[in-house]
Amino acid sequence: MAEAISLDGESCNQWLAPFPRMVQGIGVSHNKKGRSAMSRVSREQSLEVMAKLGTNTDWSQLDSEVIQQIIKDPTGSGREFTRFLANGGRVTIVSTDGITAPEGGKIHIVSVPVDESYAWKDAVRAAGPDTDRDWDVWKVGNQYPSVASAKSALRQVILVNFGKYIRSEDAIAWGKTQNLRPASPRSVFAISENYPNLNRDLAMDYMAVVSLVPCSFGGERQVPNVWWYGSKRESHLSWFVIGWSEHCWFAFVRE
Repeated sequence: MAEAISLDGESCNQWLAPFPRMVQGIGVSHNKKGRSAMSRVSREQSLEVMAKLGTNTDWSQLDSEVIQQIIKDPTGSGREFTRFLANGGRVTIVSTDGITAPEGGKIHIVSVPVDESYAWKDAVRAAGPDTDRDWDVWKVGNQYPSVASAKSALRQVILVNFGKYIRSEDAIAWGKTQNLRPASPRSVFAISENYPNLNRDLAMDYMAVVSLVPCSFGGERQVPNVWWYGSKRESHLSWFVIGWSEHCWFAFVRE
């Protein structure tokens, strides 16, 4: 560990000053059409939260190199800090207890705020800003109705990659052996919205995250998914019966 840093009150305020600008979406009445409104956070509240966090943080337990990495990446750090605040200022412990990765495959767990009241088209757009306007994924919102009473809540989503070609039925069958069920399409959209660089995090230039919750469209069972292509993200609707390549991750939640 590098030499510990010691911050007085003024230094803490200087270090924390950028965070209120970086934190977005916490307790704010969203301008995003169709998402449930929340009470607005005042500037005074944001400043008070940051001041109290700075005062009560045990800086002697932190590595100055880690702090410097946070300073160098204000956007990414702000996104992670937003999730922390959305969870009530509590750290979520991500565990794979009871889950065994498929042979030749791997598991990646993410914590993400999911809002099942989010209007379908807005969720599709937020997840896939590069989605063509005439694609079928826009047309199935009636089969995935928003839940009016739902509120944004932090959810653990288990992403599973089988490392090979696999059918939808076989992926679901594996999930049942692990007491997992397919995550909702809005959970998948939320992952893309909150982890726009997930493909880079997983060292993949292009990849997909799939919700195996099917709908019926064009006489076929189909499933929503999001593809990452470099810096681009697209929301899609694909046939349930097709096989999926090693570039695909399937989203599950615990039963």
